[in-house]
Amino acid sequence: MPVQVSDIHIMGLKYSHERLVLRELPFSLGSNWNPDYIAISERRLRNLGVFSEVHMQAPTDDGVV
Repeated sequence: MPVQVSDIHIMGLKYSHERLVLRELPFSLGSNWNPDYIAISERRLRNLGVFSEVHMQAPTDDGVV
């Protein structure tokens, strides 16, 4: 059974807004999780050129990414 994204936690932002990160993610709240989302998300965020590091983790069993 696929995990549904129930919450998105963004950590470590110093100079950017959460909405910048959220708009680049290929998923949103309520989406069914796809393991490909990790690579896609990290690539999109790195391509912005505003982050020194980007790390995405798969959701927990209760859907928190």
